Amino acid sequence: MHLAWVLYGGLNQATGGTIYDRVIVEALRARGHTVAILSLCQRGRLAGILAGDALRARIGDVDAVVGDELCFPEIAAAFPRIRGVRRVLLVHHLTCWEHERSFGDRAFAQILEQCALRAADAVIATSHTSAERLGRDHRVRAAHVIQPGADRLPRASRTRGDRLRLLFVGTWTERKGLLRLLQALRVAPSGWSLSIAGDAARDPRYTAKVLAILREPFAQQIVVHGRVGDAALAELYASHDVLVLPTSFEGFGMVISEALHAGLEVITTRAGATVEASGGSRRVIFASDLTDALRERLARSAPVADEPTLALPSWSDAAARFEEVLR
Repeated sequence: MHLAWVLYGGLNQATGGTIYDRVIVEALRARGHTVAILSLCQRGRLAGILAGDALRARIGDVDAVVGDELCFPEIAAAFPRIRGVRRVLLVHHLTCWEHERSFGDRAFAQILEQCALRAADAVIATSHTSAERLGRDHRVRAAHVIQPGADRLPRASRTRGDRLRLLFVGTWTERKGLLRLLQALRVAPSGWSLSIAGDAARDPRYTAKVLAILREPFAQQIVVHGRVGDAALAELYASHDVLVLPTSFEGFGMVISEALHAGLEVITTRAGATVEASGGSRRVIFASDLTDALRERLARSAPVADEPTLALPSWSDAAARFEEVLR
């Protein structure tokens, strides 16, 4: 098949959604399909709508076009104008589900996202949780569920430390909850260290608040790594004990399943599909109060035993299922 894949930016971004896109694209190419990447620049509301016709003109002679739903302004404008091509909408989660955004932003997003959903010939959701919500809130009755795999990175030999080594992986945005984690660690007992990996440039105002806390004395126990590649992330997983992700919403939460695959424990919240991403693991604490959860884990010296039979999704299964939907 000849495919066009539409997303903001390129496939080299270190976000869960883009990693999903990249792994599936690479797998489809390995299976003999041609995949052309149509990289868009995020331009805002009205400019996004106007870019729809330009996107339609760029698609060319393909069998199917896959649109990453994060490009909903362009996709909402382009999909209804495309004829004779299978239109597939990939939904990590909808922007209108993010409660940190203003009411106006969410309302605008919901209108255009509804247009994109209605114009798609097929909808792929990355979790059962999102698929169920698409059906309940947006009347999408037949979304295909293709979960991201947990086995993207090699599982390195784990090391031990003399204190509890915490790890945060995510963009510095309100939804991911880094500020909530730092505020909880302010009053947590001693005996921990924290490594932070993720893009700090997405929300400058939020980043300024994080940096203000990182200048406080207790932050001497914290190391900021910034954006990291796959090899460095695998090393971080191997050299830490607990992933902490105090997120307010996840369409899946790929970092949770990857951390579990690497042998870490996880402290997170019940937000969106995080329970689904955990695969029922007993190494996950779903915290209603983050400070209490950290205190509980710091008080316990022994780690939770590994689970060699833990059933987590694989990328090979995801790629095969994606190909099936495209056909």
